[in-house]
Amino acid sequence: MEDSDIHHEINVSLRLSHPNIVRLMAVARTESCFLLAAEYIHGATLQQVLHTDSCLVKLEGDDAGFISLDLSMAVEYIHAQRIIHQDIKPANVMVHHPSKKAVLTDWGMANIRDTVMLRQGSKFTAQVIGPAGGTYLYMAPECILMFEEASFQTDMWSLGATYLEILTGSAPWTVKKQRELAALMATKTPPHALSHLSDKHSFLGGLVSYDPDSRPSASDVVKFLKSGLDLTSRYGYKW
Repeated sequence: MEDSDIHHEINVSLRLSHPNIVRLMAVARTESCFLLAAEYIHGATLQQVLHTDSCLVKLEGDDAGFISLDLSMAVEYIHAQRIIHQDIKPANVMVHHPSKKAVLTDWGMANIRDTVMLRQGSKFTAQVIGPAGGTYLYMAPECILMFEEASFQTDMWSLGATYLEILTGSAPWTVKKQRELAALMATKTPPHALSHLSDKHSFLGGLVSYDPDSRPSASDVVKFLKSGLDLTSRYGYKW
C-alpha cells in the first residue's frame, strides 16, 4: 500500500460522520507504516451473517429489511457528501451484535468527486478489476464491460446486488469467473438471484437495471424501505 492510498483513506474517513458509517478514531505513523484505528464493531461481516452457520449474529423477522435500510441511509449520506464508495458488498458491511445495526466499512476505494483526489480505482489489484475498482460479482455492467468510471449509479447497482444477497440468501450471480459474468452482462442477463426476489421487494430490482439512469437513488430506496418497516419497533421512533 502506497502513502497516497493511506492518505486517501484517511481524508475520506475524516469527512464522514453517520450512525451507519464506521468511524476513523485515530491515525499514527511509524518509520515503516501507517496505523489506522477504526471504530470497533462487535459482531460479524454481513458476508459471515448470511453464509456462516456458526456466526453469532442471526437474522430473524424483519432484520434483513432493517439492515437494508441501514445501508441505504449510509449510501444516501455518502452520496450527499459527493463520495462514491466503489466497493459495496456484504464483506464490507459489519452487523453489530446484539443490535444488528449495519455499518458500511472500507473506504480504500472511495471516490471523492469534488476534490483533487479524484480516483479511478485502487492499488489493491488482487480485489479489483477494471479502472473503476470494485469486486466483480457486485460491479455494474458499465464498469465490467466498458471500464467506465465509477459513479453514483454504479454504487446503486452494487447496493442492489448486495440487497439481492440479503433478501434471497444467494449471491447475485452464480458464475465463478469474471469472463463468464462479462458474457452474461453482454446479453443483458439479469442477476441470477433476481428471480428469487419477492414481489414485496420488486422495487429494489430496479437497482440492477442495465440502464444506469433508471436506477433509483439512495434517497428513493430509503423512502421505499421505510414505508414497509415498523420503524418504532427498531429505532424507538419514526421519521
